[in-house]
Amino acid sequence: MPSALNTLTLSGNVVGMPRRNEKNPDLVSFRIASTGTYWSDGAWREKPTVYIDVQCWKRLGENVLGSVMTGMPVVVTGELTCFEYQPESGPTDRDGQVYRQQIYRLKSKSVGLDLNWAKVKEWARRSSDRETKVTPAAGGGADGSGPATAAESTVRAGAAPTEDRELLATVTGGEEAPF
Repeated sequence: MPSALNTLTLSGNVVGMPRRNEKNPDLVSFRIASTGTYWSDGAWREKPTVYIDVQCWKRLGENVLGSVMTGMPVVVTGELTCFEYQPESGPTDRDGQVYRQQIYRLKSKSVGLDLNWAKVKEWARRSSDRETKVTPAAGGGADGSGPATAAESTVRAGAAPTEDRELLATVTGGEEAPF
């Protein structure tokens, strides 16, 4: 069966700082929360919030560890996986057997800032001998007309292919993301 059937793109807010796995240092994980909305009876309504663990391996994990922080709006694409296990206690079926539990995870292929809810105010490509800064058009607010409405934070992401360079971005929030 083609793996493309399990590919999922999910947007949401990071609800826990990324952490390196103690048993496997190539794995970095974090959790996101996503709440969908829909229009009904002349008003926006919220769907239940979905929480999902995101797994990032090797270089992606290193870049996430140095870039992603709690509260950041992100877009994540990857393969949906399921881990099933049998707990020792919990709800039971008619025969008294404890129900098997499932944990869904997203094995990430890419993680990025959701530019619907945040704006890159400034970025720089730094190498060992110099740093070049670029500032987008004036106006840091969500509509581009005025100052940013939320606190600024510096985000770092690896700039492939050279290991001695990194991309620096100052991110400003627009309005609060609804997820």
